[in-house]
Amino acid sequence: LLPNSWKIPSQIIFYSTLAFSLVWMLSGAPEGGLKWLQATVPSLYWEFPFENGKGPGWITNNLTDEVTLSILLISGLASGFTKERIEDELIASLRLKALSNALLVNAAILLLATWLIHGIGFLYVVYMQLVAILAIFNLGFSWALRQHYAAKEIGRAHV
Repeated sequence: LLPNSWKIPSQIIFYSTLAFSLVWMLSGAPEGGLKWLQATVPSLYWEFPFENGKGPGWITNNLTDEVTLSILLISGLASGFTKERIEDELIASLRLKALSNALLVNAAILLLATWLIHGIGFLYVVYMQLVAILAIFNLGFSWALRQHYAAKEIGRAHV
């Protein structure tokens, strides 16, 4: 686990980038991305798979998606896997339960989307699923911690 000092900065980065991503996706993820993120990058494969795709080589690409997804994944993992001030077996159990629940919810969403969403919309759902499991996990774990600490405070008040 990462040091506790990473928790708040990683949460700020994760949730602000998640908000940016949602606004970006809801606005139709404008093609071309942020203009200043245009770069020539190495690519193993580009174009549509199995349809005269090309690769490996160098391409000019806008990196808005790549940078955003990388920030979301790194900060989401850091947020979920930082130590609490007091890290014990109960906290580890809450973390595991939140991760298990996030996996189940994510799988249920993907299963429903498989049957209810078609075409390019399904690709967007799969793309969002990459981050949804981290978002559900982080929110679930934060909620479980809040409930745990609130119960401890109530217990102290009655002593």
